[in-house]
Amino acid sequence: MQDGYADAVYPGMELAADYACEYFDALGDDEPFAEPVELPPVEALNIAVRWALSTGKGPNGLVLLEGATQRKIFNAGRETLMFNVDRDPNARFARVANAGACDFCRMLETRGAVYHSRESAGEHTDFHDNCGCMIVVER
Repeated sequence: MQDGYADAVYPGMELAADYACEYFDALGDDEPFAEPVELPPVEALNIAVRWALSTGKGPNGLVLLEGATQRKIFNAGRETLMFNVDRDPNARFARVANAGACDFCRMLETRGAVYHSRESAGEHTDFHDNCGCMIVVER
């Protein structure tokens, strides 16, 4: 599973980062500004494979891996947006929870576009497996 996991997941991560750049740039009046983040190394992805398949035996391991995969792909877009907010002094971001969000994610959504950088958001930018919450940028 580890031998092919990165090859299967990287295209989705790259696409999410590219779309995040397009979204960020569409919000501004200037030339293209956004840059995608560097994707994690293969070993970081393989840690998720080992964790999922050793924690959840049989089919449950694949369910766990599915959640971790979704998080990795979504995080490529989220991280790209946060990276570019850090680079643009006029930008800030908010968290938008999905319809089935947990209480913690719904609480973060109520704060609005108050984060000017990843550091100002502190630990509240962390996303968990099967979290469909997104980052919305204001420029």
